[in-house]
Amino acid sequence: MVYKKGCRFIHFTLAKYIYEVRKISKGFKLIYVLLMIILFIGTVWLIKSHALNLSNQPPSSKQDRGDFLPKNSSFGSETNYDITLTMNSEGIFNVTSTSYIKNISDDKWNELVFYFIPNIFTEKNSPTLKQNATVKIDNIIVDGKTMNFSLDKDTLTVPLSEKLYPNKTVVVEISYMFTLPEEALRFTKTTI
Repeated sequence: MVYKKGCRFIHFTLAKYIYEVRKISKGFKLIYVLLMIILFIGTVWLIKSHALNLSNQPPSSKQDRGDFLPKNSSFGSETNYDITLTMNSEGIFNVTSTSYIKNISDDKWNELVFYFIPNIFTEKNSPTLKQNATVKIDNIIVDGKTMNFSLDKDTLTVPLSEKLYPNKTVVVEISYMFTLPEEALRFTKTTI
């Protein structure tokens, strides 16, 4: 008997709640529709006033942009690599890389730039590593000539003695050694 009275009470309360929610929902629906109408009118007004302001301005000219004119250029290079890599028992890697680089852009190049990952993990560039990488570039030869270079973080730049014209190819030989760091990201020494 108590159970039935409890069920009737819950049923009555639930029915009353649903009725109240329906009443409130109708009110919220009306408010929602009014807000949407106001938002629509405001948006139309903003777009219309902005369009009028734009029509009153003179068209932009070259002087407005300064002397800048964008230059289209085809993508940079076509490169083939021949790499020999050896590792000795102390974990020192010796690398000899020969790259055949063709300039397929419309530009004349006065330098070559390589992404040189091992250098980013040296003590100079990553002082917080448990054990840093070491890097030593022995030499860089471009078309048979030994070249100077600069190495800054992960960028190896080799100035060319002569410009590399479009559709021309150079042969670049790089000899270097490196060791792996410990507890670095991606490029690290692991124990198996």
